[in-house]
Amino acid sequence: MKRWAGVAVLALAAIAAGCGSDGASDSQRVIVGAAASLEEPMAAFELDYEQRHPDVDLRIQRAGSDAIAAQIRQGVEIDVFLSASFELAETLHGERLIERPVAIAGNSLVVIAPTDSPVDAIEDLDNPGVRLAIGQPNVPVGAYVRDALSLVGDAFAIRAMENVRTNELDVNGIVGKVSQGVVDAGVMYRTDAVRVDGPVKVIPFAREDQPEIRYAAALVSESASRDASGVFDELVGERVRTIFAERGFRSP
Repeated sequence: MKRWAGVAVLALAAIAAGCGSDGASDSQRVIVGAAASLEEPMAAFELDYEQRHPDVDLRIQRAGSDAIAAQIRQGVEIDVFLSASFELAETLHGERLIERPVAIAGNSLVVIAPTDSPVDAIEDLDNPGVRLAIGQPNVPVGAYVRDALSLVGDAFAIRAMENVRTNELDVNGIVGKVSQGVVDAGVMYRTDAVRVDGPVKVIPFAREDQPEIRYAAALVSESASRDASGVFDELVGERVRTIFAERGFRSP
């Protein structure tokens, strides 16, 4: 009962926000919960898919992977999960909330800094007075950043973490803080660098300091949409891999 109560609440909220049903039946609607860092490829996929399948009402809901996972656990109506953390997807699979996840893309971390920032290299992140924006430790981008800093060196990681001024809920928050100029640098996915406003410096971590970043796709086990499996099949297919590659994502 709790699951369907959650669905009812979500539906009412969507209608109140002006995002209610546009006439398509529930069986024709597919809701994809996608990691915030997938904004550009998922916008392209949504447009492409609906042009080829006009009978399907595809809706992409973007948020932090952990937030989407929490919604799935609460019974919110989501048909397909796209996570920035393969490990998180495996956890939900172990809880029997989603089907077996499939790796669909890879990424890497970079430091993004305004051109007038004192940060010119990874080694500058622990300099006194540097202001950093990263993700919260429970979200994929935040966990990856902490791993990367530790790979550079434990003492370095401790000093760099002392410079963190904001822990964001998802990568969109990091992009926003750098765009607004309230921090000297943000650590984010390489593919999000293009979304930062203004001229910036893009500083990659060394290969040996890069954590493994793999995105996963999975069907939600209790999805009631008849079209969800078709959307999932395309998300793990070659057509979408091309969309990812064109936007700077690596092969999984």
